[in-house]
Amino acid sequence: MGRMDSRGGWWRAAGGCALLSIVLLAWAGVAQTEDEGTEKGDKRPARTRALLIGCAEYPAIAKQVTPEVYAARVRLRGCVNDVRMLAKTLVERMGVAKADITVLASDESEPTRQPTGANIRRELETLAKHEYQAGDRVFVHYSGHGVQVPDDNGDEIDGLDEAWLVADARIDPKTAYAGTMRDESLGGYLRAIRARGARVWCVMDCCHSATGMRGTPSEPVRVRGIDPSTLGVELVPAATRGLGSAREETRLGGSTKQGDGLVVFYAAQSFQEVPEVRLPKDAAKRTSYGLLTASIVRALERSGNQMTFGELYEQIVAGYRDFGHHHIVQPYAEGDMGQLVFGGSRAVEVPLFVRNVGQRPLELSAGAVHGIAEGTELDVFEAGHAGNADKRLGTVEVTRVGPVSSELRAMKREDNVWARTKDGRWPAVVSKFVLGDTSLPLAIVDEAEKPVPLKDVKGDAKEVLADELMKQRFPVVADPAKATWVLVVDGERKAVSVRPAARSPGAPAFDARQGLEATLLTIFRGENLLRLTGRDARAMRFPRNVSLQVDLKDPSGARTPVRSGQRVAPGSILELGLRKEKARGRGDARTVDVFAFWVDPHYGVWLLYPSDGQDARLTHEDVTPRDRPIPVGYEDGEFVSDESQGLERIVVFAAPRRDDAPKLDLRFLEQKPLEVLRRRGAGDAGSDPTAKLLGELAFGSAKTRGRAQRVDVRETPLYMQVFTFRSGWNPLRAPAQADGAPAVRHERAATRALPGKTPDAWDIRGDVGLGQAGADDAWCLLTARDGETTHVLLDLDKEVEASSRTQQGLSALLEGRSFDAEVALRIDPRAGRTTVWYDTDNDGAFDLVLVDTDGDQRASERHRKTGEDWTHETGVDLLLFSTAHLTWIGTDGEARRRAIERMGALSAR
Repeated sequence: MGRMDSRGGWWRAAGGCALLSIVLLAWAGVAQTEDEGTEKGDKRPARTRALLIGCAEYPAIAKQVTPEVYAARVRLRGCVNDVRMLAKTLVERMGVAKADITVLASDESEPTRQPTGANIRRELETLAKHEYQAGDRVFVHYSGHGVQVPDDNGDEIDGLDEAWLVADARIDPKTAYAGTMRDESLGGYLRAIRARGARVWCVMDCCHSATGMRGTPSEPVRVRGIDPSTLGVELVPAATRGLGSAREETRLGGSTKQGDGLVVFYAAQSFQEVPEVRLPKDAAKRTSYGLLTASIVRALERSGNQMTFGELYEQIVAGYRDFGHHHIVQPYAEGDMGQLVFGGSRAVEVPLFVRNVGQRPLELSAGAVHGIAEGTELDVFEAGHAGNADKRLGTVEVTRVGPVSSELRAMKREDNVWARTKDGRWPAVVSKFVLGDTSLPLAIVDEAEKPVPLKDVKGDAKEVLADELMKQRFPVVADPAKATWVLVVDGERKAVSVRPAARSPGAPAFDARQGLEATLLTIFRGENLLRLTGRDARAMRFPRNVSLQVDLKDPSGARTPVRSGQRVAPGSILELGLRKEKARGRGDARTVDVFAFWVDPHYGVWLLYPSDGQDARLTHEDVTPRDRPIPVGYEDGEFVSDESQGLERIVVFAAPRRDDAPKLDLRFLEQKPLEVLRRRGAGDAGSDPTAKLLGELAFGSAKTRGRAQRVDVRETPLYMQVFTFRSGWNPLRAPAQADGAPAVRHERAATRALPGKTPDAWDIRGDVGLGQAGADDAWCLLTARDGETTHVLLDLDKEVEASSRTQQGLSALLEGRSFDAEVALRIDPRAGRTTVWYDTDNDGAFDLVLVDTDGDQRASERHRKTGEDWTHETGVDLLLFSTAHLTWIGTDGEARRRAIERMGALSAR
């Protein structure tokens, strides 16, 4: 996203009129209720059928590998736990009948209940034969290993199909694995079910590729994907399609789209592995669960069927962050995100329940998965009267937290006769929630990843980390496996960078040489601001009459809704529609103070609403909706850059208030992103208890250390919502050859001696033609081998002379290396490798080479030329494709805009 001044420059330029307001995430024109099979002629209520698959054991593979490899890399712990926990939630929270839930799990003794390929297909075929009524739903959930196998029909760009590794799968030298469930086969079953009239939700809690993520001896991390090399499998992709015809497709062969009644949630992007999590955190005895399943159950337990799938996705993103894996893996969702989860209609909230089934202590129907922590207090009410103060029975406190339930004690000051009633079940509402420890443990390592003691650190870093408040925020730990963030020092033991401890391709690494204290404080504030949604069980209780819509505006002015998790290309324009309606009933806010912030990938926090001269308070009167543009890469209407790419968020706070209550002020949460950070204090949270709460969260006061702080919800009613999308380029590909442009066969251009492994952009062999990129017809050279375009040289600031647009002229360009390219790229989809060259100073010679080795659009290798010498670095983490590497553009906004448009033509749509 582009940079803005601290008071939201473009926002102010848009005008100071009309109060703005906010929503439940990603509503984009979705109705609040759905047809639930109650139309005239329906004979029964809507029904949900569920197929839950938990595959943890692979007997055939166990015979093909050593016991050590099988135990360490193949057998999974949490898959059976997933389906048991999910089944419990479906019955107790979602009202699904036990008879309508089919479980295929590795712990089943009956052979027909094992998660084999035949059993899975039998159950999917049975679901595809049912006759469904309006409102009926089918839920398919898979927990187990995900693998890649060679594409068998040529429809995959990378030559690989994704597949479930079912229980009777085995290693096969020819096909990598035999007995898998391929994505296309699954898609066929889901479409067949949808064709029968049921709405379909499919969840895949598995990996789709092997990225080599490994655990550590002190805390083994089990991933739901298998590295083929570990099992002696040689994974050779099938032939891939030419890049000129590459297009983005859904993982199920184009089976999902907006409005077609099919939704699919994936635990990871196609190139990532997803870990299992162990709950409760920091407990002596913990249980393993899939990261996606744990996040889904948390959200369902909190909000039930009152949210759309888009809103559920946001809660999953928050769950990944709260579980500490958001730097390793990101979830993905596609399909009809506007429909309500399992149907139903919106209500204020789904209460928690306190139960006494004949044993003591009391039990709460929520645990660590749901964000509950020891010390949380809940008010208990008579059945059917949750939240009614006149029907309040007493208060309970959480004394022990389990994965999906917790133990309670009735508060002594209350008449707890009700708590001694056997077989009781009472609704409860959190009255005091636990803020929790906001610290981010920090490890120190050298550039070879070896731990470094704090006493050996030199320069300002040692003094910064020894500060008493900084020690609370970033306590230094010796073992990197127990850290959240890592400080990297150089050979002189001086701070170089700060990066997430869960190292993975694409994770940010921030420069610490210009001020370690400022860098750490920016990370601390940004991390804890976003972690709040993962911790606070009240987060989804947002006023019903406050709403938001995010649209993508194309060059013609047409708008299309942006769904949560969608990728938005640099240079795009998003528009934010905000509204507060008049309070009309229960769950509406008569008066509410609202603040909206934009959080960029570098922890910049920008105030969107209110802008200067506006009031954060929205009264009981209707507020006329006004659209406000959110520019991605623009500032005050002028293009800035594409150098900030990654997860972006709109974070909205809403605090229902009395009309006479002091106005809330959360402006102190603003901060500049790391790359342009200026030294600033912690800010003043003001005297309002709500602002103080966020101040303690964001800045880490001593009150949040040690035992978690309990905050009275009745005195601090602050609700938060997040809308997430990803800014950045889509997978790179070559544009089509220009109509009528010449093409020549070229064996090899004149080469220049380059040292070591430095690749030469002019190492061109194959069929070479001219193409055009961008709206203003930028020219590029395209090279194809075996019918596949793999090499592009792009001229960003000039046009090709007419004399060169002939076969003879094109040959002369190649022989003389005289095509004036500022950017070049070579794509090897089979190896998942992309190389990009830059002429950073526009002197006619490439002097920077970046290499992406795993397809995540970030460079892990860099070749740089200084004078006549080249250097080669590995282990870097840089944007692969960005105008940030073109220093000759400087501050020329028009040149940067034109370069972005032309480079954008190489990003697959």
